[in-house]
Amino acid sequence: MTILECTDVSKTIGQDLVVDRASFALSASQTAVLSGAKGAGGVSPAETLLEMIAGDMPCHNGRIEIGPEIKTGAVWHLDQLVSGNGVFREARSAIPTDETMKEKLRTMELGMMYMKNRAYLDLQKEYDKLSREFEEDAPEKDDEMITAILDLFGMGEETYLQTVSELDEKYRMRLSLAKLLLAGVDLILIKKPEEYLTHEMCERAGEWVRQRGGAILAASDTPDLFGENTAVINM
Repeated sequence: MTILECTDVSKTIGQDLVVDRASFALSASQTAVLSGAKGAGGVSPAETLLEMIAGDMPCHNGRIEIGPEIKTGAVWHLDQLVSGNGVFREARSAIPTDETMKEKLRTMELGMMYMKNRAYLDLQKEYDKLSREFEEDAPEKDDEMITAILDLFGMGEETYLQTVSELDEKYRMRLSLAKLLLAGVDLILIKKPEEYLTHEMCERAGEWVRQRGGAILAASDTPDLFGENTAVINM
């Protein structure tokens, strides 16, 4: 499945041609790195293209196509972090609410209003069972997943109660990436990962996304950060 397709994308900033007819496709379970020296005016073509894909600046020439059901997230969008939240709470906020289970429980509640005797008792028993699973088991599993992701990015228990505002930029970037992974975002965009992620962090983040059928597109001066199976797109 194609997640992203760029066709003859060009970008001029002022009088400088920064992106020149970039064309490539990114498929599900793929990691790719845009690589290339800074061009005219000292502007990075790789980072400029990422910003266009993220919607930070318009694409006037060529086409950028993202699948209609594809969720996209940019790690550098730090304004999406809530500064007053603790680190663990902020990470938990990324996990999608199970609306399907909530709806099922609401339907059962309505059903019990009109039932009597044995049918009511059977439904009540099933309702209680599902309620316990929803309120106890799921959060416990979520906590294990959050802990694993935060630990991967060097944020142990000592950081859980620190507020987002207390983190330096490197750790805010890591937390932003952690949230995108926890949210199950299909296409994750990363600029300069070498400045705040280790080789191991990049490789494991890539594995996490690929296992879920998503993709990572990064702009980096270190193309091998995400492992040997990374596609390198020269700008």
